[in-house]
Amino acid sequence: MPSPPARYKGHLIDEVSLNAVTPTFVDLGREKVELGRYLNDSDYQHNARVCVIGQDLVDKLFPNVDPLDKEVMLAGLPFRVVGVMEKQGSTFGTSQDNFAVVPLSTYRMIWVARPELLVYVKAPDGQHMMEITDEVRALMRTRRHVPYREEDTFASTRPTP
Repeated sequence: MPSPPARYKGHLIDEVSLNAVTPTFVDLGREKVELGRYLNDSDYQHNARVCVIGQDLVDKLFPNVDPLDKEVMLAGLPFRVVGVMEKQGSTFGTSQDNFAVVPLSTYRMIWVARPELLVYVKAPDGQHMMEITDEVRALMRTRRHVPYREEDTFASTRPTP
């Protein structure tokens, strides 16, 4: 369910990017929380129906209204807005601000028990990237019980320097 509608009172957005993450995801990116807070460990542990939203949702659903602590409907279900991310703008003409982020645990409980997952890892610097890439690959193979002589059952990519 990557693009459900979002609604607040009489305002509607037909499709938003719905992302399910763990609380540490915010530490990986350049994006920053502008208002409120990001998802936290308590939200994750309790399958809380909370969300952090992008600026498009603020502009279209909450004109002249503080969105914090308001209940937005995502795919027809209520989620309390706990944070708003800084404006990111657009890439190749596509807005990067049309999203809602919910706890992965909540997403699993409500929609998909075993969603396709992406794992992001951040190295402290470029010198450690190869070492960390190898460690993550070994962990993934172990977690998935991939025998020594068999191909990986997952894909991995890393940014070019």
